[in-house]
Amino acid sequence: MTYSVVAVDDDTGAFGVAVASKALCVGAHVPWGDAEVGAVATQAWHNLRYGYEGLALLEQGLSAAHVVHTLTYGDREAPHRQLGIVDRRGRVGSYTGSRCLPWAGGMCGRSFAVQGNLLAGPQVVEAMADSYEAGAGVPFTLRLVEALVAGDEAGGDRRGRQSAALKVWQARPVDLRVDDAARPVHRLLELVPLWTDDLEPG
Repeated sequence: MTYSVVAVDDDTGAFGVAVASKALCVGAHVPWGDAEVGAVATQAWHNLRYGYEGLALLEQGLSAAHVVHTLTYGDREAPHRQLGIVDRRGRVGSYTGSRCLPWAGGMCGRSFAVQGNLLAGPQVVEAMADSYEAGAGVPFTLRLVEALVAGDEAGGDRRGRQSAALKVWQARPVDLRVDDAARPVHRLLELVPLWTDDLEPG
């Protein structure tokens, strides 16, 4: 029911999560981050503990893959959960439990991970990964949202559309949410330049 991209900007060191879902207010519970340690997306049968404990583990210097293992090991509901993580060294991890509703899966690339469940098919995360990789040189906030747009246009959440969000942890944090809309990903795309304009002096 949700798809996301978790990444670190190799140029600035900013961490970000962009996410969309056929669920209300997806930005309220999926994205977690800290400008000093990394970012986490917890989804499917999401567990808020994966967010705050994941960041605490990253702060200790654990790799993204190690954090994924630590959070899921011993969690009886882990087969129903999905997780994406990036750490301060640009290492990434993506986990999809074996009982997540199909189609479910993820992909990792240089400094980013994409994952989703209850999707139209694997083409959704493939399109997101292709878009993110092709976006080198594009401003980080826009690059993240354009990856969501690619996923949406590839079929997105197979139940439909409802909400989307973008969070970036940096000197000037970004926190944009579309909690209930007919085309939330495209509305989020419209908000990015408005946010950028608000940061300009004048």
